[in-house]
Amino acid sequence: MRVLVLVAVLGLVSCGHNPDKVPVVERSEGRLNNSGYYVVQPGDSLYSIAWNYGLDYHALARSNGLRSPYTIGVGDKLRIRAAPAPAPAGGGSTGSAAAVSRSASGLPATNTEAWKWPASGSVSRFYSGSGNLHKGIDFQGKIGQPVVAAKSGKVVYAGRGLKAYGLLVIVKHDTRYLSAYAYNQSAYVKEGDKVKKGQQIANMGSKNGGQAILHFEIRRDGKTLDPLKLLPRR
Repeated sequence: MRVLVLVAVLGLVSCGHNPDKVPVVERSEGRLNNSGYYVVQPGDSLYSIAWNYGLDYHALARSNGLRSPYTIGVGDKLRIRAAPAPAPAGGGSTGSAAAVSRSASGLPATNTEAWKWPASGSVSRFYSGSGNLHKGIDFQGKIGQPVVAAKSGKVVYAGRGLKAYGLLVIVKHDTRYLSAYAYNQSAYVKEGDKVKKGQQIANMGSKNGGQAILHFEIRRDGKTLDPLKLLPRR
């Protein structure tokens, strides 16, 4: 088996040492080659690659013949294209593959928990699925304030390789839903950690050294959703 992960310990930021803080994984951002394949870079995961290209990780795995736990290695070539949709539950081999994925991840097929606001502060920019695209919502706040998991789940990415997102944490909640927390100052979790709804996973940071901000996204089957339609009313 090949599990090639490049781990880099981030420097502790401004506020001094925190014994609860853990390292996060550094990423190198790769590119598609001319044949439409992505060459896996040090520290990549299937989830981060799928997120970067707006794909459902299930579809990306099917396109490349991968099964849970979706192990990939540096230098592997992944075809970046949509795969056929899985058959309905209970029919065909894809249903069996989904069952394997659920048991391997330890997550339910559906997480029925209500969503929770990931941070305090006002929403400064809203979701837009057309025109001037904005794939989530932005919160204004203070540098260092808590960022919490919006639902229970498993951390499937923690790193800086997707440059447009800064220090990014992605949490998988079930077989369909993922949430992402971007521009963090520091992270309290690493890949593979299970988190509870409301658990602090990061501290709010800033985008390009500007005002404190948290960018928050929710995706279902790889497609972006308006978080305000899922979050409870304040």
